[in-house]
Amino acid sequence: MNTYDQFRESESRTWPVRAAVVAAALGASIFFSFGEAPIALALAVPAAYAAWFAFLRLFALARCRSTGRIYAMLAGEAALAAFALSVFGPGSAAIALALVLAPYFAHLLGRSGAAFAIVASLAALFAVAPLQGTPDWEMVAALAIGIAATGLLSALIAQNGFRERNAIEAAAEGAEREAGWNRLLQAIAGISSAKGADGVSRALADGMRIATGYPASVLLTYRTSDNAFAPAAVSSSNPNLTADSIRAVSMDDDGVAGMAVKQGAAVSVGEGGVDAAALPEWAAACGYRSGIVAPVSRGMNVTGIVHVLRNDAPAPGVEELERAEMLIGFAARMLAAIPAAAESPPAPAASLGEVLSGIGRASSTGRKEPISLPGMTLDPLTERSVVGGVGVSLSRTEFSMLYALATSAGNVVAPSNLLSECWEDGPAPNSGAIDATVYRLRRKLARAPAGKGIVRTVRGKGYMLVPPSAVAG
Repeated sequence: MNTYDQFRESESRTWPVRAAVVAAALGASIFFSFGEAPIALALAVPAAYAAWFAFLRLFALARCRSTGRIYAMLAGEAALAAFALSVFGPGSAAIALALVLAPYFAHLLGRSGAAFAIVASLAALFAVAPLQGTPDWEMVAALAIGIAATGLLSALIAQNGFRERNAIEAAAEGAEREAGWNRLLQAIAGISSAKGADGVSRALADGMRIATGYPASVLLTYRTSDNAFAPAAVSSSNPNLTADSIRAVSMDDDGVAGMAVKQGAAVSVGEGGVDAAALPEWAAACGYRSGIVAPVSRGMNVTGIVHVLRNDAPAPGVEELERAEMLIGFAARMLAAIPAAAESPPAPAASLGEVLSGIGRASSTGRKEPISLPGMTLDPLTERSVVGGVGVSLSRTEFSMLYALATSAGNVVAPSNLLSECWEDGPAPNSGAIDATVYRLRRKLARAPAGKGIVRTVRGKGYMLVPPSAVAG
């Protein structure tokens, strides 16, 4: 199974079948061993399974967000099967508990899950066989062969299903990705044809809805009179979402808007996303459950904050944040060009490639020079990064951090130095800004095969960039 969500979906559909098998196996074992196994132990087995099921449903599955924890769950199932076999014996109906582990986890995890379950089931069988006095090794061997054969057959069946499902999901993801980029281009076209600052602001609010497919978008722009961001454009069919329903946000706001300003990058809000923050109260009051909050920057100065919202969860992923940053950066370049062009709309970039390469970029790059490392190049003029021959799209803050690390490649860079490099002209970020930006930077770099593991944490000291060729070597 490719993702945790898929695992949860399959587990939710199949756990009643597993519970029925467990109940039948334990019921038959207790019935046929009546008078042989101690009553206390016989009743302890179903009690242990009931406690295990309650633990999984109420606690473990909600927090089981890694492959290692899922396999720990499998090990727990094997331990319970071993407990049942030690009480009722391998020749009892409890052997079904060991036999069904492989088919069940093959369905949940595919070939790897079946293999792990076979090993766990055999370990449980051979661990308890000597506890039954003089074991009948012929029976134990037959049971072991049955477990292995059942597991191998279920692995083959599950793997074919996985291949088909993965192919369908890959096609669906590709279609969705293409649709997302097409929506982004449509939004860019709308912004490029807008006239004046008000027109671009309105087009940005509308464009964010188009690019993301979300039902609502709000743009707050900075006003010097009270050092706050106030509603400037609202794009939504929700009658409850109006400029009057949205509160202004101060520059030092401690909510998600302030977080986006301090980090200089889009922030995921809502439930279940990567580092997702809490939704603003006014957005939650209008029925929205997740979205994106991102700053609009001119150079290193934040001139606005965009909220794009939707009614369902979970919170947006990295790719959605990236598209939002691209569109916002393009709009920021348009707004920056308006004063110099009076009321005439600025000419669009010569090509789409130039537009996308410059999206979200700071206008003042100082005297920074391009950096060329083994397997990696960084161009501060366009803030374009190429890792292992693959272009990686980064936000302004992410690129500034990567550039700061690249200037001292192979050496540890202290968090204080990263703060001064990445947020030099803006308000001081919160203590988690560095960690959050590093996390997102790593996620984006990992999209290039050579970008995995090149940003490393040196505990207690800071972060270090290891060029891709050094990682490969």
